[in-house]
Amino acid sequence: MNSLSVRVARSSARYPWRAILGWPLFVALCLGAGSVVGRNSARTADYRVGEAGLAEALAAESLLDRRSTEQALISRRPL
Repeated sequence: MNSLSVRVARSSARYPWRAILGWPLFVALCLGAGSVVGRNSARTADYRVGEAGLAEALAAESLLDRRSTEQALISRRPL
């Protein structure tokens, strides 16, 4: 009735050198499998989510310029 994590922990405690050598091999295996599976690069449309994304898409389609703006807040010192 031991869970997988308990069995792995017990095995790692009994055979520490197997665990020390096994984990880097496991990580290398995972990295290799990840590179074999492939990549799915995000497109510009993937970033346009929600209302802000809709506004950006509308602005891009209408060729609106993104002009840099500067805002300054001038306030009086409290008396």
